[in-house]
Amino acid sequence: MARIHELVKDKATLLADPLTFVRHVEDYADLEDEFFEPAYWYRQVDNYQGFGDYSMVGHVYFDKGMPSRAIALHLIYVTENGSLRIHHFVSDSNERMSGQKDKFFEALNKLVAWSKENIHGLNDTPALQDLLAYAQQDKFPGLGTVKKLSLMHHFQLMSRLLDL
Repeated sequence: MARIHELVKDKATLLADPLTFVRHVEDYADLEDEFFEPAYWYRQVDNYQGFGDYSMVGHVYFDKGMPSRAIALHLIYVTENGSLRIHHFVSDSNERMSGQKDKFFEALNKLVAWSKENIHGLNDTPALQDLLAYAQQDKFPGLGTVKKLSLMHHFQLMSRLLDL
């Protein structure tokens, strides 16, 4: 371990995984809204060259290629006191694996309704607006695009926080 410290010295990066791991996507409905990171955590990285997290994908890797019974959209947002929270929007018709488009719109409609009341200022990113626009288009972009936009939202939000 001392050898590793000697090699990296002041080049270390803080990497955290604050996402709560659940075995089944539909279990995120029980969490709905939860703590993600403490207020101004990105300023508390003493002795680190940088920082990072796994965003809303977590560190657990799955190589299964089958649809999930539920679809969950995860939105990271900053509160007035600077804490980061994550809100989970989970589809309702989760008995079978079929119907991915319908499940997406169940979750998206929850996100749209919640966003109207809770998203403004720093949290209102271009990526989030792109994701919300799918509700008006009645178009299922595919889960890859959904994940891309969710990650983009997280990156855009982090960039805004770092610019403060």
